[in-house]
Amino acid sequence: MFFRKACQLQIQLIRKCSGLSSSVRINDLLNESEPKQDVIIQGWVRHVQRYGKILFLKLNDGNCPHQLQAVVPRTICHTIHVGSALRMRGKWVPSIGTQQQMEFLAEQCIFINEPSEYVVDTKDKDALRLIPHLRPKKLEFASILRMRSHLNFLIHKFFNDRHFIHIDTPLFSQNDCEGAGEAFLATCSEENFFGDTKPFLPVSAQLHLEAMSSSLGNVYTLSPVFRANPSETRQHLAEFKMLEVECAFTDSLEQICNIVEEFIRFLVSKTEAIFQLEDFEKSSPFCQQSSNDEEKSASSQTIAECLAKNNTLFPRISFTEATKLLRRQPNESKRQLSKRDEFDLVDIFGGPLFVTHFPSEQKPFYMRRTDDGKFTESFDLIAPFVGELAGGSVREWDEELLTARLPKENKEKLEWYIELRRYGYPRSGGFGIGVDRLMQSLFGIKNIKDTIPFPRWSKQTIKC
Repeated sequence: MFFRKACQLQIQLIRKCSGLSSSVRINDLLNESEPKQDVIIQGWVRHVQRYGKILFLKLNDGNCPHQLQAVVPRTICHTIHVGSALRMRGKWVPSIGTQQQMEFLAEQCIFINEPSEYVVDTKDKDALRLIPHLRPKKLEFASILRMRSHLNFLIHKFFNDRHFIHIDTPLFSQNDCEGAGEAFLATCSEENFFGDTKPFLPVSAQLHLEAMSSSLGNVYTLSPVFRANPSETRQHLAEFKMLEVECAFTDSLEQICNIVEEFIRFLVSKTEAIFQLEDFEKSSPFCQQSSNDEEKSASSQTIAECLAKNNTLFPRISFTEATKLLRRQPNESKRQLSKRDEFDLVDIFGGPLFVTHFPSEQKPFYMRRTDDGKFTESFDLIAPFVGELAGGSVREWDEELLTARLPKENKEKLEWYIELRRYGYPRSGGFGIGVDRLMQSLFGIKNIKDTIPFPRWSKQTIKC
């Protein structure tokens, strides 16, 4: 009994010293309309106003976009600087001002850290990208990171609710399944660490997902992928998060498109909660704000804005039909859709659409071909704001056809992938969606570098 009481006292002492378990989240306190005694809060000072013998602070703890007003008598603390990390004990009382109903009256103030200067006061987004370790101190960017966190939760919820199994796929691989030659070679100081093989950072997890799908059924992963793409546009990163999905026992392109559309509509239906959580205006320097301008083209709107005006099923057209709509011959632009073509299609249809059955010479070896061999059982989801958002296909299940299409230099490396067809391969199809582009299209974020905490791009000098 004595030992138990001693442990309890020690735990209470640790809690009192740390302040972690006893402190109140600012968002929770702001929702309290009744006075409270002996309240502990902690966070960062965002604004200081001096009025006689009183300091008025705006405090934020990073967990929400809202700021709490704290009234600090200068007898407790004479000077406080913007950017300081504080822990305060005091009362939650009715406010004497008119801007808020309640405010925090400080009785004790503990400085955790005082900044030598407040360096994150610039509004220049290019300058902020050069200090990614400090960029979250901008309230607007912190808001984007919380939206990203909530989006990750929604992705897992959607697939978990539909009984998909999440797979952790490897970050070392021999395979460039996209065949574009954009893989990063991974090296270390020890020679032949992986024997005779040269490991690459993955450009996709698809082949490994197919292996898991062959035994587990419907699977997905949310993993980083790496592309050595020298493009420096507002939509390209060298490292980004990819949602990849593999559906077992399907040979239907339509079925895969239906899952993608259901997923996108699910996210749009839930983003209203994100807007409310974040007070979406907070992220306005990084995001294109909603507009009632009827002349605004569909390609420059968010997905939600498009669906609010045109909530029909996403159109499905073939690549050949798309080129006819664009009034040009398929052999122009090397039988591919340019970014301008994609935006034109979004404008024609007034929102997202699927373009299906791309020419075989455009697409990788693993995609199922049509009966005449000229086209693939593939699709791209073309979305406003970004153009291509998702890509997918039915996988080739015929071992002989798959082997014949494999480049000679890859046959030995991908023997394990061919082998899947010999052991109860269920026929499958799947798709990939770049989460960072998804954020752009959902929230109207102008530059993909502003969707991620530590962006990596071509010709960037990596500092952290």
